[in-house]
Amino acid sequence: MKALGIFFDSSLSPAKINPHNEGVLDKNDPDYPKTDKIIGVPEDKEWPSTDYVRPWDSLEDKEKALFIRMAEIYAAFSTYTDEQIGRLLDFLEKTGQMDNTIIIAVADNGASAEGGPNGSVNENFFFNGIEDNFENNFALLHELGTDKTYNHYPSGWAWAFDTPFKYWKRWSGYEGGAATPFMMCGPGIDKKTKDLNYEYRKQYIHAVDVVPTLYELVGIEPPEVVKGYPQNPIEGISFKYTFDPKYGQPKYQFPYKDDALKPKDENGKLKKVRETQFYSMLGTRGVWYKGWHACTVHAPTPSNWSNFELDTWELYCMDGDEWEETKGGTTVTVPADPTQSNNLAQDHPKKLEQMKYMWFVQAGKYNGVPLDDRSTTEIIGTPRPQLSKPRSEYVYYPGGSEIPEAVAPNIRTRSYSITATVDFSSGKTPKGVLLAHGGRFGGHSFYIHENQLCYVYNWLGQREQKVSCELPGSLSGEVKLKVQFAKTGMLENDPKFGSSTFGNVSLFINEMNTPVTEIKHNLDIFPDKPGEFLTQPSKFALSGEGFNIGRDAGQPVSSDYAEHIPYEFEGAILKQVVVTIQDDAEAVDHAKEFQGMLWRD
Repeated sequence: MKALGIFFDSSLSPAKINPHNEGVLDKNDPDYPKTDKIIGVPEDKEWPSTDYVRPWDSLEDKEKALFIRMAEIYAAFSTYTDEQIGRLLDFLEKTGQMDNTIIIAVADNGASAEGGPNGSVNENFFFNGIEDNFENNFALLHELGTDKTYNHYPSGWAWAFDTPFKYWKRWSGYEGGAATPFMMCGPGIDKKTKDLNYEYRKQYIHAVDVVPTLYELVGIEPPEVVKGYPQNPIEGISFKYTFDPKYGQPKYQFPYKDDALKPKDENGKLKKVRETQFYSMLGTRGVWYKGWHACTVHAPTPSNWSNFELDTWELYCMDGDEWEETKGGTTVTVPADPTQSNNLAQDHPKKLEQMKYMWFVQAGKYNGVPLDDRSTTEIIGTPRPQLSKPRSEYVYYPGGSEIPEAVAPNIRTRSYSITATVDFSSGKTPKGVLLAHGGRFGGHSFYIHENQLCYVYNWLGQREQKVSCELPGSLSGEVKLKVQFAKTGMLENDPKFGSSTFGNVSLFINEMNTPVTEIKHNLDIFPDKPGEFLTQPSKFALSGEGFNIGRDAGQPVSSDYAEHIPYEFEGAILKQVVVTIQDDAEAVDHAKEFQGMLWRD
């Protein structure tokens, strides 16, 4: 990156891993347990076990082999994605549309560390608050990259992929979770840039600046009122001025430092450049102001620390600065620290107070509060406002499109039942899916297979819990087929099972409880809960794998019909499916909700 000119400073070094002494978590470290405390952790709290890096030299050969393979799979998919982007660009070139197209390529806000320190074969573990097991992961080494795994590299690769910055996505206060590659080309962007060898731009810009830049490029002045409704002000500032080749030169890197470096409009008036930006994500926060950066040491979800007023603040001078101390009038030169390696909070307390003030001003102005560091399970499981009124019963009909999980019936941590009305008048042998939600890595499915009425709850792709019964041959006319899950209890932040819910599963035909002919459950794991099923505390999938009636449209929930996807229902007529949900989920944390209301007010 230095050779390419992405970084001007040839002396720049990568940030040190585990800078808050997170390594005390690593039980594989020969010095464990250490007495050193992790910096910034409140007295009665713990650092999340997923948010640290295992040093490469501390890994065993098996661990290195698994982690290397995980990175290879990621690299392969990145290459595949790059080729598809190339196909699009080739088409635009071939059809003569390239010179009439603005193209923006941007990465996520830092590399993802949801794989945790040991990597994962199912990323959905993270979003259900469940820890990975290395031996289980290693057993699937040769399945990585196939449809049998939902793999994710370990946090060490996330740190490496964010070189030279520290941390990763979710950490909004550090460049590893905020800085990202950004490429742009199209009409209105000076082609002389390449000729002058000033391809890179170092001016600070933010995602909110993209919209006003596009408006300026295409000559649109956004209206302040649309159909009588005043519009929210545009938060961003156009960075079109950076397309001028001179802004590729090092001396123009920080235009906010000197008016002589700022762009001018056609009347010679100085144009705005970005000077301030606040950050807030999953309990973490930070603020950038004219090259300085302040942030808190507050681990992101799932820390559940709360007490944000007790956060430890850090201060960094990222761009280098010369400023006058109020005491004594001394000019202080602070070197550039783009990797946030030198915390200056103790050295410059007044500057830190100024930066903290800037965060609260910006966060208040742009709706950056309330802060929220609840676990992913809690956040995803909290009911959100819907277009329709809350209800306990949902009626669906076959033939509709897949329903995204965000608006599907929320059965998480609740008792529920599924009732399918089927017309058996044809006399044929029915088979296929009545209802399916999720897929191979978590979901549930109600279906008929080999003359058996079956219900499978696939717990995070680890356990296909199944109950089934014979369908009587005498069925005719409209028949109600029902499965019922009756909640009996719930775990609390168990490292292997998270906050999963237990319950009994029953099958009914025309409201008659039916003796089961097959049941697979958790007897071997929880002998005190014979016959009970375990249900996930959070989502079945991050995207895709939605809710379907009359078919299983994605990966199969059940191995029974893995070879018959989408296993559409046939042989009888599926009339409708009713999902009924009981209001027996865990109680809302009213103290936290009230605190959020105060923040908003």
